Amino acid sequence: MPPAKASAHNHQNDRSWSAEAPESSAIIERRQCEQSLMVWGGICATGKTPLVFIDQGVKSNQEVYRRDILETVVIPWAQQHIGDTEWTFQQDSVPGP
Repeated sequence: MPPAKASAHNHQNDRSWSAEAPESSAIIERRQCEQSLMVWGGICATGKTPLVFIDQGVKSNQEVYRRDILETVVIPWAQQHIGDTEWTFQQDSVPGP
């Protein structure tokens, strides 16, 4: 028979118990499910748009994107910032319908 392999020791499984409560500085809080935040922003060579914060729970589809970002933020910003100069809008990472 071949010799048995030694099992690896995982130090993450080690636990130390104390009879006394730990000081508050020894307690580290962690959350399993962090909340997320969706933010949209645009940039160009001469400036940047205001940030748009998408409300939690809002499904960002093409209708919401067009209404709440393009029509409400990008077009008015471009009219004020760029004026009559010709420009092209290029988008990236936008979910489809």
